[in-house]
This record gives sequence, C-alpha cells and structure tokens, in this order.
Amino acid sequence: MKRRMLYITVSVFVIVLAIALLSWAVFVGRQQQELQQDAANLGYFGGAPEGTRGVRGVFDGIFNNEPESAASQPDPEPILQQLYNLPTSGYVKKRANAIRFVDRATGHVFEKELSDGTTTRVDQTTIPQVYNAVFTNDGDGVVRQYVGDRGDIISTYSILTNKEIPGISLPVNILEIKTSRNEDRMSVLYRTQEGSSVSILNGKGEVEKAIFDSNLRGWALDWKGEDLLITQKPSGSLPGSSYLFDIVSGARMTALQQVPGLETKLSPDGQFVLYSKIEQTGTPVLFSKNVTTGLDIPLNIAGFASKCAWLPTSSEAYCALPAEFQQAQYPDAWYQGDIHFRDSLWKANVATGLVEHVFSPAVSNGVSLDMIDLTVSADGGTLFFINNTDQTLWSVTFPEREADESPAANEAVE
Repeated sequence: MKRRMLYITVSVFVIVLAIALLSWAVFVGRQQQELQQDAANLGYFGGAPEGTRGVRGVFDGIFNNEPESAASQPDPEPILQQLYNLPTSGYVKKRANAIRFVDRATGHVFEKELSDGTTTRVDQTTIPQVYNAVFTNDGDGVVRQYVGDRGDIISTYSILTNKEIPGISLPVNILEIKTSRNEDRMSVLYRTQEGSSVSILNGKGEVEKAIFDSNLRGWALDWKGEDLLITQKPSGSLPGSSYLFDIVSGARMTALQQVPGLETKLSPDGQFVLYSKIEQTGTPVLFSKNVTTGLDIPLNIAGFASKCAWLPTSSEAYCALPAEFQQAQYPDAWYQGDIHFRDSLWKANVATGLVEHVFSPAVSNGVSLDMIDLTVSADGGTLFFINNTDQTLWSVTFPEREADESPAANEAVE
C-alpha cells in the first residue's frame, strides 16, 4: 500500500513538473517574441532590424527540424577596427590601400597600410594642437589649422612630397575649408570685418575666384566636382538656408530655405542633397532632395546629415544614427559637447526612401561610438570615421564588398 502511494506521489510530481516546464517554455517563447517586437519598434521604421533575423522562439527551436536554407544565413559581420588610438584632427583615404592622418597633439602626419597595419611618419613638422586638418592631392598636401597666441586661426598648407618646399601660410582666420579631391585647390570661408567671404584658393594660397560674401559668419561648405554647397551653420533655435553654386559659371540656386536646424550633404554627382531638420518634437529627421526636380523624399529616420557619408552610387548613403535622443536642444547640445551618442550604422537609398540596418558596434563589439567625419571607399567596401568622444580614427569593413582592389576603387568619397 505504501509502495502504491509512493508511485502515485512520484507520478503526480512528474506530471506537475512537466506542466511547469511546459508553462515555462510557453512563457519564454512569448517573452522572446515580445523582445523581437520591441527590437523592431526601436528601429527607425516599420521593419525589424537586421540583427533580429533568424531568431526563433522556444517551440520553433524544438519542433522545427528543417535546416535553414543558404539564403537565410546571416550576412558576414562587418569588421570594426581602431586605426589610431590617439586623437586625430583629420584623415584621407588614399587611392592606394593606405590612409593618412594627422596627430592632433603634435601635427605630425602618419600613413598606415591597411593591408598589414604598418604605420610610418610622413611628416614630423611639429604644430601643437592642430584642431583641424584637411588633405589635398590624394594626401600629398595637407592644411593644418591651430589657434595662435592672439586667438587667431592660423592655417598652414604643406606639400608632403617635397621637403624643400616650406609651408605656405594661408589667410588668417579661415573658419571653414574644403579641398577638391584630386587637386590642390581649396574652397575657404574666412572672417571679414563685414561678416564672411567664400573664395577658391590655388595651391599657392592665392585667391583664384571669389564666390560669396555674407554678413553672417556661420557657414558650412561641401564641395563636389564643380558644385559648391554653402549652408548656414545649424541651430535648433534658428532656421537655415542652403545655396548651390556652379564654380565655373558662377550660377547660384537656392537648394533649401528656412529649415530649422538645417544640415546638408551633397551627393558626389550633385544631384541629391541629403539633409536633416529639427521637427517640432525637437528631434532631427533625415530627408533627401532631388536638386533637379525639387522633389523631397522623407527617409523617416532620426539622425543628422553630418553623420552620413555617400556611397559612390550617389543614390545611397551610410548614416550613423543615435540609439536615443536625450531631452535637449539639437543640434546645439551635441556640437557643444554636452551630449554624446551611441550610434548604429544604417544605409539609406535617397531615391526610394528605403532604409536598412547594417551594423551596431555596441551590440557586436561592445563599443559605444559617436561617429563623425564619415567617408566611404570608392568600392563601398570600407567606411572610415572619427569617434567624436575621443577623436580616435576607426574603420568598418564589409566583407561581402571586398571585391575590387584596383587603385581607383580605393579612393574615398564623402
């Protein structure tokens, strides 16, 4: 009798345990589905992020024995690499498989071979605290900017291929500078008594052509080919405008007008302007505008145009999108250094408005990065950027794009 009662007790215990395990499995499965849905909702549009593909619930994992097809296998994970672990004031991706950059503290120029990681010092002219460096001629020339003893902005242009040529002093108080990709010409915004002026300088630092005069001093330049985009520096409290100039003919057109917190990026062919504006909610939102047709296409993602870089196609761009926006006035709080972001990388098609998630450094590598100064190699295989938090230089390589190793394919576009 006692043995029978023991069997009954054990049987009841086993049944209760089985029911408990079954309930737990159902609960976990539902929680996982909810987590997946939450992940989708955290994206910037209606679809689930790339990283949620292939995740299965508990029952699906137990009872679905069908092997995954080759098409369902995830793409190779992008490779994140820190190229220089000290603050950098500027860089350029050379046509060869190398990158040149300027050390912020010393002003020394270094070149790093991307194939084997070998780093050499190209120029050791010491210029302390270079806050901005801009390269010309595929990295064979560089402009280094620093603040002088009297508070003026000093800009020195150096030819790196000929040590006998001394540095060329450019006009004092250049506020903004952009270089033509394959020449030594420079578009510069410099301070005047009346406000500011934009001119094209030749390799000797002489004014080649005057472009634009303004009573305002806060302008950003973006130079692609013979197209020069001039945009008011952004503020969440003021609307900004953007003007497109043809350097050859001098023709000017208004690209965007009276847009709150306006930031812009001109496509390599000059056909599109990728721009961000501050919505009434205080959040920056990205759009693209076809310069020819005037058509605006909303991308429905929250981010800044300055954190984007064009692919060579001129219809797609990589954008570093913050995971969240704290309560603040944008973009002012970010530019003033009060806020740093934790970015993920997304790709946007500016012609169709389609956006897809590409890479999350925080998830894949456990690294929080606030990406700025993004550029893309001409084959689209590598993205270069500076981490705004500590000014270090990084790259993201996309394995599936490593195909064209020709010199021309290794140029970089912005």
